[in-house]
Amino acid sequence: MKTRYIREMNRQYYVLSLEGLPKEDYQLPMLLENSVTGLPEVHERDTDGVRELCYEVTSMQPLKEAYESEKLSVGEILSLFLYLSRVIEELDRFLLRGSSLMLDAESIFMRTDRSEILFCYNPCSSTKVSDGLNTLSRFILDHIDFSDRASLELSYALFQESMKESVSLQDFTRLALAAAESDRGSDENQEQEMNRSGEAQASEETDLPAGKPRAAGKREHRSKTKAEKKNTGWSGSTTDSDTVSKKGNKTEAEEWSLQDRESAEKEELPDERKKENSFLSALFAGLLNSGMVVLGSRAVQTIPERFGIRAEAAGIIVIVAIILLSLAEWCIVCRT
Repeated sequence: MKTRYIREMNRQYYVLSLEGLPKEDYQLPMLLENSVTGLPEVHERDTDGVRELCYEVTSMQPLKEAYESEKLSVGEILSLFLYLSRVIEELDRFLLRGSSLMLDAESIFMRTDRSEILFCYNPCSSTKVSDGLNTLSRFILDHIDFSDRASLELSYALFQESMKESVSLQDFTRLALAAAESDRGSDENQEQEMNRSGEAQASEETDLPAGKPRAAGKREHRSKTKAEKKNTGWSGSTTDSDTVSKKGNKTEAEEWSLQDRESAEKEELPDERKKENSFLSALFAGLLNSGMVVLGSRAVQTIPERFGIRAEAAGIIVIVAIILLSLAEWCIVCRT
């Protein structure tokens, strides 16, 4: 079969020779007078007395070029057979033979934005359906990622089916769609399961006790002052590790609770010491005051008799002593 490309103005055409096609053949009028979904726009032209069928393939590229350096995924294989199924239904609607559909990668066109796949129809074709399907299956098998098990199994199953002599285009397409849908559904289930696992893990991380910083923010919380910790209501200690691990059978929440209790006990010790010191200071001050009153009254009575001074002078001396002792008491209390 002779094929070639021609360009007219800003349009590009894929040209098939109609040499040998009888003029009374119904296929050509059916193609030219109807818009068959799944085929490019087509018109007939005469070149040096030879009739030609011209498919407009502007802004398209053959499947062979589109996947020259890329690999076919299960989703792309499914898309290919969805478009093939659509065009088969259209051919049946216009009484056109499925065996005349061109299934080689050079005659299947994809829009450059990959929004649609279109097939060409050759009224002069006498190729067997099995031969066309085998050619397409070989192309798929040669252009998959062999590390993708789903793509490999699907393409090999299609190739095996295309080797059967009795295979029909409709049955083959249905088989391909069912297998592709099954493989894609399995991939989607695996992806959903992975997403659910990720969400569950994220949920566990967010279920930390109230006021606990995440691992990523532990260094910032570690730099807080003691006053800031009291204001935020958190007194737990932090670690530099960004991973949360379990020790024995303890859960993460139990670890945080243990750290809280240890830190709280450490902070409660200074407070208890302060209370003890305050009690001792108050006790000392009370005793000192009582002693000063007793000593002061005795001194007023004994000093004038022993040293022969007036009672007024002795009272002044006692008052000054009491003032000095009060200052000493105040200094001791402030220090504690």
